[in-house]
Amino acid sequence: YHYATQLIVDQPVFPLLVWSWWQTYHTPDVDLERFAGHTAFLFLHTGDFDLYWRAFDGRRWSLDGPPPRRATLPWAAVGQLPAASSVEVGAASAAT
Repeated sequence: YHYATQLIVDQPVFPLLVWSWWQTYHTPDVDLERFAGHTAFLFLHTGDFDLYWRAFDGRRWSLDGPPPRRATLPWAAVGQLPAASSVEVGAASAAT
């Protein structure tokens, strides 16, 4: 497939992409480069993914440290993405 443009991913939506990825692979460790280059995301603009990984570091996952190459999903053992608070969603919306 050839796409004329790629869709922009808003920051509040990004954790859902991570959750959908986890639904397929069921591993709590995510290689950030492989994630961004995954064929399922070819139609998405991935240029902001690094910012989004950092934005949710410590709240949704833990990054392995500078520069981050891997994320660990603590909720993956439970199998449920934690609910976002209205403060997080509002702050994320204001940032975009």
